[in-house]
Amino acid sequence: MIDLDEILRDKTKFGKIFKHIGQWKAWVAFLKAFYGLAMTEEEWAIFKECTGRNTIPDGGFDKAVLICGRRSGKSF
Repeated sequence: MIDLDEILRDKTKFGKIFKHIGQWKAWVAFLKAFYGLAMTEEEWAIFKECTGRNTIPDGGFDKAVLICGRRSGKSF
């Protein structure tokens, strides 16, 4: 199984791109929820606040529709 936290912090993988991973907390919570990965308490709080959901289906989701405003990191 892929460890998302490790990949995002590993300087030989995405860590060289996401130098300040703390700025991407909402996106990390989204990715973990989408793929059905374990989340920290902080990530759960972000997920619940953004979606109003209290559970995630086993295995995550098949599709996602994202409405992203300005400065949400789309072009990055």
